[in-house]
Amino acid sequence: MSVFRCKQFSIKQTDSAMKIGTDSLILGCLAKAKKPQHILDIGTGTGLLALMMAQKFTEAKITAIDIDETAATEATYNALQSKWVNRIVVSNLSLQDFMLSNQQLFDLIITNPPYFVSNNHYPILPANRKLARQTIELPFEILLVNISKLLSVNGICWMVLPTGIAIDVIEKAQKYHLFNNHCIMVSPNENKPFNRIIFSLSKQNTSVTTATFYIYKSGGNEHTDTYKTTVADFLL
Repeated sequence: MSVFRCKQFSIKQTDSAMKIGTDSLILGCLAKAKKPQHILDIGTGTGLLALMMAQKFTEAKITAIDIDETAATEATYNALQSKWVNRIVVSNLSLQDFMLSNQQLFDLIITNPPYFVSNNHYPILPANRKLARQTIELPFEILLVNISKLLSVNGICWMVLPTGIAIDVIEKAQKYHLFNNHCIMVSPNENKPFNRIIFSLSKQNTSVTTATFYIYKSGGNEHTDTYKTTVADFLL
């Protein structure tokens, strides 16, 4: 059984299509919100981000959804093993189906969404990995319009995407009255170009706070001090 161990919880990741990756870890560490009471994790996978949010925001109730039944089952198991079992609810639902019955607004939404646009990418992938990696069931337009409906007035949504796609999504978001407030450019190491953006969207059209984030030092073998400090509350 493959288990990823953090300081305050463990993640079984034997069955889920997508295993724990650096993108989600950094996203969970850097996401900020002002005392959120209700948090939504869209596409929870193993449940990592839901558990990180439970650790970080000690008064919040977390709703986690995933369209893939295997992932939702594994995320449920991981939540049940944690000390925050009473604050996390996992459902095997697509975002579209979730919207049919949901009446809750959320102060914080967090997601590491699928971003490959075409089925032609990785054509031999199993169906569950296609769901996790490609925008087959969750095009960005649907994601954005529903985030706009789900966010509370002062709520904030955090996500991570490849640089070019992130810029496009940030532009599209304005159509749904969602505005970029934070923009963190992420690079695998100090000698490589930025290839990810961690960013926030909200209904507040404020100035954008920008930052850079390097995972490894220039040699590529040692994490930067910033990375070590950022993940310190979570990683062993």
